[in-house]
Amino acid sequence: MPKKINYTLTTESVQELQKAIQSSEYPEVRRRALAIRQLHLGKKPKEVAAMFLVSAATINNWWHRYQLLEVAGLANEIKHIPKRKVTPAYLAKIEEALAQEPESLGYAYPIWTLETLRDHLHKETGINISTKWLGIVLQQNGYVFRRPKHTLSNKQDPEAKKQAEEAIELLKKRALTEQSAFSLWTKRA
Repeated sequence: MPKKINYTLTTESVQELQKAIQSSEYPEVRRRALAIRQLHLGKKPKEVAAMFLVSAATINNWWHRYQLLEVAGLANEIKHIPKRKVTPAYLAKIEEALAQEPESLGYAYPIWTLETLRDHLHKETGINISTKWLGIVLQQNGYVFRRPKHTLSNKQDPEAKKQAEEAIELLKKRALTEQSAFSLWTKRA
């Protein structure tokens, strides 16, 4: 027969849980702290499990982690620490690539997207990271995404543009000095 667990907490522990419920930046900590508080209030693990849509074993696991590490034990565990792929040399390649337009490097597209930048960096460095992680790395290093402004100014002939502007000005002046012959309305003399 399993031994009965006493889920009663001290006043300090209840206050610590309440603080975690109200102000933890991690949603899983807030949720698990609520579950621990329900155990303290006299609910059985099966009842709490039904409230939080998890198994009773999960509730007991949360309780044991809380007993060992207090509120810190309610956070998700890091399964493994990934090897750091983004090195200072990789950051230098990012800066070098973003200082140039993709077309100048022989690509057919005019702007960098996360996907195209990631592919270029993979080709240059041999390091392949996800676009999500690349976005985080760019943000951490002060880069912000701006939508490109699509204009045709680089495709326009400056001389033809100047002639068109002069023609428009001439038409505006002529319209101000001439009476329109196309109006059906006239003023009585």
